[in-house]
Amino acid sequence: MNDEIKKEEIIPTPKEAKELNKPKKEESVPASLVKELIVKLDKQAEKINMLEAIADRKRLSAYNARHKKTVEPTVFIRSMDIFDEKEKEMKPKVILAWRTVRNEVYQDPASKRWREDQQTELFYEDGTKETMPLLNFYRNYKKIACKKTGQIEDKGEISLKLLRSDTGKELIIGSSFVN
Repeated sequence: MNDEIKKEEIIPTPKEAKELNKPKKEESVPASLVKELIVKLDKQAEKINMLEAIADRKRLSAYNARHKKTVEPTVFIRSMDIFDEKEKEMKPKVILAWRTVRNEVYQDPASKRWREDQQTELFYEDGTKETMPLLNFYRNYKKIACKKTGQIEDKGEISLKLLRSDTGKELIIGSSFVN
């Protein structure tokens, strides 16, 4: 018969119990070292974000397929900085949809040059809408990254459930108004 004693079964003597219950000395790390490490991590995070932003999507997906990594589907929605009259500052508004309301091509009688008048109506997240020249829309919108959390199909039209990366707010937007 084997009489091995397990560590859990050993009862410490009173002297050993005092030593076990003593608080252990904590080592402190200098604040300058902590700050230096935080700065270093921030620089690495910036570099990683930059490399992911400029990465070739085809090569990135091939790499992920080789290494069996799953990529969360990311889509982009558009936002526009709009001047808020009440607060007297520019605020970003998420654009849920847009449509062309005017698309006219004509020849200017004075200069004999061809002109285009293209107006787009934008529908914002807060229920407001605005009409602006199409060129201004394409020059001034910004993209916001979102994670796709679901999909809704209604009468042949597909809408996406999205989770904004910056605020964590959930949106439902038509599939033709993303990316």
